[in-house]
Amino acid sequence: MASSSSFSSADAALELLVSCAHAIEDGNLKTADSFLHQIWNLAPEEHGLISKLVRYFAEALVRRAYGLHPSYYTYSYLQIPHPLYYYYYYSRFDINEMVGEAIESAAIGKKGFHLIDFHIPHLYGRGYLFKTLSNRSSDPLSVRITVVLLTFLKNTVDFQEEMEYLTGVVWEKWMNLRWI
Repeated sequence: MASSSSFSSADAALELLVSCAHAIEDGNLKTADSFLHQIWNLAPEEHGLISKLVRYFAEALVRRAYGLHPSYYTYSYLQIPHPLYYYYYYSRFDINEMVGEAIESAAIGKKGFHLIDFHIPHLYGRGYLFKTLSNRSSDPLSVRITVVLLTFLKNTVDFQEEMEYLTGVVWEKWMNLRWI
């Protein structure tokens, strides 16, 4: 079990990860690099698996921004026990609300947008995406959703079960759905 200091360090690294993503979104690669450096210094290996995941995604963000395509990483390379462990850990800190706020702010003043979800599983009451979209009080919004199932999740996530769940939620919310 990780110590409480590792959780606070991981929380700080997660905040820096979000800041890194905002810097990349704004086109400020030097700031993104700075955040990546802070994440690497804040989350040393002895703080455990959560920190490894935060570092992995921070590096992936910066690589994507620079157009660098590293060799294939697997979760066994990261030495993590189970990919969904991190989702359940961070959901305790209400990441669903953070994602919902990001979607809401991205949709302000727009008639449509494209959302790319790197598939944190939606099953078991994790419907942040549809809750946010169906609770909007403004004009109707056209949303294209692309779900990217990361390679290391293919053996963990039951894609058919996810499709059935998402179809049910969409039907409940009176939204349109088209599988491509």
